[in-house]
Amino acid sequence: RLNDLQYTLPVETIHRLQDDVSRTKQGHGWISYYDMLSLVEKALYSGNSANLLGRLRNRFKVAFIDEFQDTDPVQWRIFRKIFIDNRDNDLQNLLFVIGDPKQAIYSFRGADVYAYLSAKNEMEKLEKKGRAGLYSLSVNWRSQPALITAFNTLFCGEAWFKPQALAGE
Repeated sequence: RLNDLQYTLPVETIHRLQDDVSRTKQGHGWISYYDMLSLVEKALYSGNSANLLGRLRNRFKVAFIDEFQDTDPVQWRIFRKIFIDNRDNDLQNLLFVIGDPKQAIYSFRGADVYAYLSAKNEMEKLEKKGRAGLYSLSVNWRSQPALITAFNTLFCGEAWFKPQALAGE
């Protein structure tokens, strides 16, 4: 029973702090960057999102996302909903993502390299259906070949990342 109490206090404290922060932000009309993302995601996946999706798809015909390896799962779900889940206008809204999973450095703020790998897996499936194209740079002009070989050897092992095919699971 003492073990249960040992975990109950921190969990309850965290819940109360979250409630206090939520009430304070709401009372002052404040929203954080993460609030903005979650509110957009919630609106896009709600049952009455057709008007919002239509307006976004009409306004933003093309999106370029550089450094995509530093995207978080919420951001990916937002872009996927706007640009990929649009079955009606297959080629009217285009999404270009540019990234290198070996350069993922923003996990401290919620970025998740597995969101990148999940997106890549989805793009590969869309490519097989003729709805996407994947391109790789064959020459790296910023690093020495020996350094690239060393990093590929180091980071391609399963000790660092689960296999790409399992990303998003």
